[in-house]
Amino acid sequence: MVSYKSTSPLTIKIHRRDRSYFDLYEYCLAFRMDEMSCVREMEHDRIDRMINHRNDWRQRSPNFGGSWASRRGQITEEQRANCHAMLDFLQAQQNYKITVSGDWGYVYTSDLGLIRTIEQLPYVHAVSVKRSVLDRPRDTLRIQNSQHEFRSYFRAQRLDEPQRHNLVDFLIKQESIRLGPGLAQFIEQDQKHYYVSENFFIDHDGMGIVTMLSLLLPRITRKTVKLIRDK
Repeated sequence: MVSYKSTSPLTIKIHRRDRSYFDLYEYCLAFRMDEMSCVREMEHDRIDRMINHRNDWRQRSPNFGGSWASRRGQITEEQRANCHAMLDFLQAQQNYKITVSGDWGYVYTSDLGLIRTIEQLPYVHAVSVKRSVLDRPRDTLRIQNSQHEFRSYFRAQRLDEPQRHNLVDFLIKQESIRLGPGLAQFIEQDQKHYYVSENFFIDHDGMGIVTMLSLLLPRITRKTVKLIRDK
């Protein structure tokens, strides 16, 4: 077995926030594990079905992805056993939340002992540990040299051509707002793209523009925070 076991605990990084993780948890551990996404449904039968499906697909499509295919070959029995071991471990724990994205897992908990235990699992490659530290009121964002009062983030979605045209036309006429870098590129690029990312934002004063945006495209914004000028 290839072991990722570290010799010492990871250094805890401070993550300054306006709330705890999911309003409950103090710590977040990010780690990698081969085929971690097979554990997402938290069912042993599901792990086996997904692994069997992936192995069948990879065998039938050996050239898919070019060089990627050589790095993602057949899932071994050791990797299968590791997925089952991880599920057994997680099901025995309490007071935590886990999210999964590909080979990445993120465990949220207020139990530092649980974090340290997961770090030492032989099939886990622990990457980082963060501790949420509340340093500002809820629904606020600390920023340097802000000229505006609020920041509104967009909701991730794909627009059609009329929707994109209407949004771009509306935003370029708003001289009093600041466009976030991603949103500015979305508007200015020569080759049109239609996917709005959740990191797109505008800085503005007052909530009138949010209301106008919602009339133009319902649910286009997902949250608004108050900006605090960092001294």
